[in-house]
Amino acid sequence: KLEGKGKGNLISVITSDIELLEVFYAHTISPILIAFSVSVIMVGFIMSIHWVLGLVALAAYLVVGVAVPMIVSKMSGDTGNQFREQSGSLSSFVLDSLRGLSESIQYQTGKKRLEELDSRTDSLTKEEEKQKKCKKRVNLSDVYKKTGSEMERKLVKAGTYKLVDNVDKSVYN
Repeated sequence: KLEGKGKGNLISVITSDIELLEVFYAHTISPILIAFSVSVIMVGFIMSIHWVLGLVALAAYLVVGVAVPMIVSKMSGDTGNQFREQSGSLSSFVLDSLRGLSESIQYQTGKKRLEELDSRTDSLTKEEEKQKKCKKRVNLSDVYKKTGSEMERKLVKAGTYKLVDNVDKSVYN
């Protein structure tokens, strides 16, 4: 990646790589570790009150942190990746067109480039429409119906609701 680059380009490449690493650690790894740590601490705290409630909290954290993202990912499919690829391709095409503007004028290929630009833009617009339809399809209430009602049945089966109903309510009044 660094072969044949000038000093200015070398610094630019290194800087952009460092920025990518910073984004990865700050916006990907950090939130995951924070969510995991807080969940473990809270499950431990709730288990100190009652072990069944701790299991309920663990189940809820697993549903929210693992099941919901997996369901939403499956429901949305590959539309985000396709949109990103087409967007990158369109950007490259526009930059190539601008760099070769003098050649396009010289060889009178401007109309052809414009038609290609329109075609790529239309394709990107169609992909965006697919994403919007998918966003409507992936509704959190649907996710709840798949995960929440199942969890509710398990809680009722485990008698957890009885445990919550038996709490001395005079403490809260």
